[in-house]
Amino acid sequence: NLEYLGLANNQIKRIEKYIFEYFTNLFYLGIDNNLIEYIENGSLNNMVNLNIIRLTNNMNLNLDKHSFDYLRKLEYLFLDEIGLSIS
Repeated sequence: NLEYLGLANNQIKRIEKYIFEYFTNLFYLGIDNNLIEYIENGSLNNMVNLNIIRLTNNMNLNLDKHSFDYLRKLEYLFLDEIGLSIS
């Protein structure tokens, strides 16, 4: 029943589709200060209780326009200091 996951400063480059499949109770996801270039479409879909995502300081981030479609409880999305493209 993990609710808080901080993965900042880990040189993560991609978020693959099923990496967070079993994190349905997660409230906070901190993946800031990494090297994330791509979040695969559907990788966040099962995180139905996610309220906060920190993506700060991930240069050259490419998001699918539907990346956050299933995050109905998302209130805070931090995108400071990123190079963002949406496809």
